[in-house]
Amino acid sequence: MIYKNEWRFKEGSNEQIIQIIMKYGFIADIDAHRHAEIAEFRWHAWYSGRGITRYAVTTNGETPTYMHVLLFPNMKSQIDHKDKNGLNNIEENLRSGADGINQRNRSGTREGEIAGVINLEHRRQTIAYWTERDGKSVRKQFTWSQFNNDKKAAYEAAVKCRTENNDRVMKELADNPRITPIQKKGKRPKVSNTGVKNVRFMPSQNLIRANITINNKSHQKNFHLSKYSKEDAIENARLWVAKIQEENPSQKKKQKVNNN
Repeated sequence: MIYKNEWRFKEGSNEQIIQIIMKYGFIADIDAHRHAEIAEFRWHAWYSGRGITRYAVTTNGETPTYMHVLLFPNMKSQIDHKDKNGLNNIEENLRSGADGINQRNRSGTREGEIAGVINLEHRRQTIAYWTERDGKSVRKQFTWSQFNNDKKAAYEAAVKCRTENNDRVMKELADNPRITPIQKKGKRPKVSNTGVKNVRFMPSQNLIRANITINNKSHQKNFHLSKYSKEDAIENARLWVAKIQEENPSQKKKQKVNNN
């Protein structure tokens, strides 16, 4: 077999883990018995532009493919790296990202940005978002005036709130399985192929589309997968929808007056 990347056994792994050596010295770990499945492809470490981790990706002249997706195609929903290292693709480090686990386990982003925390300049407030174990998205606002108009202090408080609630939910999920909310009779649940409301994956266009209608006005934004990883695109789309909802409060419809 011709190996496209150099490789070696990981020290101390008793030849159970193989390290795939990529350009610029990046290394991806896999279970040794899975080596043949990825050996025919050339791999490189790809950075999505958000977050602090890289992922092992091959293009092979076609659509980019993640190493962890190629190794575990039957794993439900998005695949989450438990240690937040996208290059650690051994089986015990991977799990299904269903029920929002992937979003909850995200690392912070560059330039001081934190996933799940955004500033609303026009409202002079910072919003913290997290997902509860029942799948419900929760947000808490931190008005800058509460912190003597100190934007940085408000942001730090929002980060602390998001981190504490995120850690709490992750612990609850580890201790007990998720409880699926009961759907009301006669009400059909809205379907989303990303698991996030108002966010859909458009495979024919290779993008994630956020689309929401408020007060009879449609708002739409595309996140192309050539620029983001699928996980990052979904998270960015979710935050964009939340921001649009904040900027455009829903107006109650006027009730018709019966003159009869």
